[in-house]
Amino acid sequence: MTMRSLAVVSMLLNFLMAGLLFRQSRGYVSAVEGGQRAAPLSGADFEGKPVIVDYSLAPMTILYVFSPSCRWCEMNQGSADRLAESVHGRARFIAIALDRDGLFDWLQAHRPSYEVVTDAPRHLAPGVDVGSTPETIVISRNGTVERIWYGLYQGETLRSIEAYFGVTLPETPTPRQ
Repeated sequence: MTMRSLAVVSMLLNFLMAGLLFRQSRGYVSAVEGGQRAAPLSGADFEGKPVIVDYSLAPMTILYVFSPSCRWCEMNQGSADRLAESVHGRARFIAIALDRDGLFDWLQAHRPSYEVVTDAPRHLAPGVDVGSTPETIVISRNGTVERIWYGLYQGETLRSIEAYFGVTLPETPTPRQ
């Protein structure tokens, strides 16, 4: 490749990364049209023991998708913890760790009061794929995906989450570049 080609490729990659970082830092909301049905979630606890998440055990289940190595997830952790505390008794809050790498250390550092599941499938329902972090998914008692928020709890995402659950949460700080 010539220097000019490398510069163009580099510029395109930088543009793509900037767009992804902007989307991640701003967050966005998706109200799932038509209420897609999620299959029961199967995964494992941090020791590898099988776990099945039965949505019928609570009026609603909140799946908070994160990765122990995700910088944005770490920044969002205080808000996610506050959400879990605020909905206790009204909803079941479950953190879904996308990977095991660093999970034990994360558990030791944060000592969450809610369940943490790993090894879960990336596909929950038609049109609902898990993979963005942080991501917050609300599933009703009958397994219907009601709402999805992507990204940090700030700006419109924060206001939407607060209104939906009737809670007040701390705003996640804007990441420094």
